Amino acid sequence: MGSPVVANNPTPAKKLREKADRKRMKASLSMKRRLIASGQIPGGRHWEGKRWRNLNKTNVKGFYLSDFTNAGAVKHIKKHKRVYLNVDVRNAKVQHVYDRDGIIRLLVNGGYMAKSPLTRRNFNLENVMPY
Repeated sequence: MGSPVVANNPTPAKKLREKADRKRMKASLSMKRRLIASGQIPGGRHWEGKRWRNLNKTNVKGFYLSDFTNAGAVKHIKKHKRVYLNVDVRNAKVQHVYDRDGIIRLLVNGGYMAKSPLTRRNFNLENVMPY
């Protein structure tokens, strides 16, 4: 006799959908990086209260790998994989920089809405910005 509890194994269709979602999110972030570089969308500004302020990307508190452990030096995260969350920006300063793959994994597993790993604020793909 077997146990009535069903194992929590994802179906093949769900695995394919998650893989496609990850691919789409990576493409979206790459496109956002290109649009910021070309100047078509503002990338270095943050809305604070009543006005736009230039974003300060120096003196970041921490760099975190895809498993959200401390990366130590900046050289451990490739430049094209660095992202930050708009919800974690304070006083127009970027507080934390994450590896893109870890943030995408959080979003796909959390139903396209997740909590920031350090500040626990809700965010979605629109709040993820290339560093």
